[in-house]
Amino acid sequence: MKTLITTHNAMDLDSLGALIAARKLYPESVVVLPGTKGKDVIKVLSENPDVLDYVEDANLKEADFDRVVIVDTVNI
Repeated sequence: MKTLITTHNAMDLDSLGALIAARKLYPESVVVLPGTKGKDVIKVLSENPDVLDYVEDANLKEADFDRVVIVDTVNI
């Protein structure tokens, strides 16, 4: 089963932590970062490039995934 993990726009550090934890639960997943990120997240990712394997907000096809996990969000 192919899983996509993502979070809310204006991504903050607790979103980053939630993505890292979700990736541990679904190690074969694809992590997609939202288009907007806080400066602190950008800094952490640039200074620690190995902290999380991810792709930027991309043109992914819904049919490529069987499950979507959205972390650190109040609503969808």
